[in-house]
Amino acid sequence: MEQLCKSDTERLLAMIMALGGELFVLKAEVKRLKMALDKHEFISQRDLDFAAESSEFAFWLSSEEKEFGEHLMNSYTQADQVGQVHEYLTGEHPVMEK
Repeated sequence: MEQLCKSDTERLLAMIMALGGELFVLKAEVKRLKMALDKHEFISQRDLDFAAESSEFAFWLSSEEKEFGEHLMNSYTQADQVGQVHEYLTGEHPVMEK
């Protein structure tokens, strides 16, 4: 049982680290975009705030949030897509036998 918990803990930590890395990249991209737009006066903070309050953005956000949550939890709510590979890795699968 200890190995199962350790495996789950490692998977969770890996997921957290991956998401943290993605979040940092996205945060940097948004900051870079906002700085460039502000410098060239293409869009203001007021324009961004207005877009954030629009019904179009609210609709996108609600659907995106649902889809993101489903994909995020796939490894815990669904079986691995690769299935059982133990037989392939150990050479015990009939296709692997010589």
